[in-house]
Amino acid sequence: MTLKKFDKNHLIHELKHYLPSQTPLKDFIHHNSLHAFQGEKFYDAIFKASEIFGFQATLALEDFRKLYEIGRINEQILDRTLSESKSDISKESLLYKYFEPENDSRIGKLRRVWKQTYHIDLDNLVQPLLFRLMG
Repeated sequence: MTLKKFDKNHLIHELKHYLPSQTPLKDFIHHNSLHAFQGEKFYDAIFKASEIFGFQATLALEDFRKLYEIGRINEQILDRTLSESKSDISKESLLYKYFEPENDSRIGKLRRVWKQTYHIDLDNLVQPLLFRLMG
């Protein structure tokens, strides 16, 4: 039986294949903004969060229409889904009618107004300093 000498460089080389290549982060900040909705049914939660936070929780209607146009959404499945839904929307309305966007996010509204009206990006002014202070 022959014993091989332990080669730490070879071992590290082999282990690198299994380990992430990103360097360690100096600071870790985690906040799950959907935590408050975890007890709800999935679609109820995402639509409620969308209303409060202004998240785009599903694809925009225009994106669905484009997917339907290129055949990524099957017509039979769309017909079945519409017939099983409790909505009275027609297929023609869904595919061609203009719908006014309903989502007006309360969070971030002030920052958006300042950015559009005064061309001042409050996020870029505040966040770098805030993150340095927090660190």
